[in-house]
Amino acid sequence: METVKYRIGDIKKAFLTAYDIDISDERIRRYQELGLFSSSRDKETDYREYSEEEMQNVVQALKLIEIGVNAKDVLTKNDDVIAKRITSVDKIIKELKAKK
Repeated sequence: METVKYRIGDIKKAFLTAYDIDISDERIRRYQELGLFSSSRDKETDYREYSEEEMQNVVQALKLIEIGVNAKDVLTKNDDVIAKRITSVDKIIKELKAKK
């Protein structure tokens, strides 16, 4: 059974569909170069390919960055900083919903 592989276009489409956020190819490549996630290369086309697990890592990293977590904190898995940012975003969302 062949393993499913994803490409940058698949990541962009998934993120746009799920979150209505358009992520550029360059931004994905830049975060990968920082070490936030990895990929393999297709032997025939040399395109970057992501396994299911890596696809989940990419989406998780992009979500955290989108809510304002610094890429360095995502890379080092700084759980305290990440948890504080998520709590702040949750609080802001609740306040905005209350003002509707």
